[in-house]
Amino acid sequence: MIPKRKIQGRKKISRKKISWGKVVFSLAAVAFFGSLVYTLFFSGLLGITAVNLSGTVDLDKNAILEAASGEISGKYFNILEKNNLIFANGGKIASALTDKFKRIEKAEVEKKFPGTINIKIIERKSMLVFCSAGNCFAVDEKGVAYARADFESAELKENKLVILKEESGRAVDIGEQVLDRKNIEFILSSKEKMKSEFDIDLAGDFETPNRASMDIRAFAREGWKIYFGSDLGIDKEMEMLRIILENKIEKEKMADLEYIDLRIENKVFYKFKGEVQNNTEVLQNDTEVKGEAVKKKDEKKKKK
Repeated sequence: MIPKRKIQGRKKISRKKISWGKVVFSLAAVAFFGSLVYTLFFSGLLGITAVNLSGTVDLDKNAILEAASGEISGKYFNILEKNNLIFANGGKIASALTDKFKRIEKAEVEKKFPGTINIKIIERKSMLVFCSAGNCFAVDEKGVAYARADFESAELKENKLVILKEESGRAVDIGEQVLDRKNIEFILSSKEKMKSEFDIDLAGDFETPNRASMDIRAFAREGWKIYFGSDLGIDKEMEMLRIILENKIEKEKMADLEYIDLRIENKVFYKFKGEVQNNTEVLQNDTEVKGEAVKKKDEKKKKK
């Protein structure tokens, strides 16, 4: 039988061994985590050394890179460097860029170990210029007025964007949707089809009494007005115009026109300068009117 004193002595030794083991383990853990913290946050191992940018078309690439770099410079609490891949907040960088550069529709930020940030942006495409209450704005394909229009910019000068003026004088806020996609397509199609189908240039500014109504007034280069209404659709209105030009308005007299109005279905109103009363052509049946035009052409051929 082992004496009680010896058993108690062994227990003390065992306890000492366990206590020293805990101390060694604790010190090792502290050293490890200390090294880890230093490596991750203070050593510069995860410092951002490259910021790559893609997707720019018209925007100044250097200006965007400078703005992005501003988001990763400086320190947190005057201790931790912001220039660290762990601390870099992709969402915050993207928001900062879209806030500063209104032409950026979307920015995506990707962090790549050990020290690279890739930024991909999608630029808005200016479709036209919208003016109201004395201010003009660049409008993208979604109809959003995203920035004040700079008429000295290469974009507006080179692309010859359509300018739509609203007469109601309603104020416009940056970021507001002033037109929908359908109306933008209607306005641009009217200009393109007038040229391609009738060789008529629409020059100057387009006008509308109110953006909600979308009654559009455009000006031919010769000086006469033409009225469009988006409800009918541009194809219908082009067909109505074709019939009137083939049957009622000779090409030589187009310079004497004051206006042509295509806003009412199957009715075209037009007026020559100096005339008091509008001349109205009622198109009760497109097929019937087209038939009359064909007869006239056939009669001309027979006479020849």
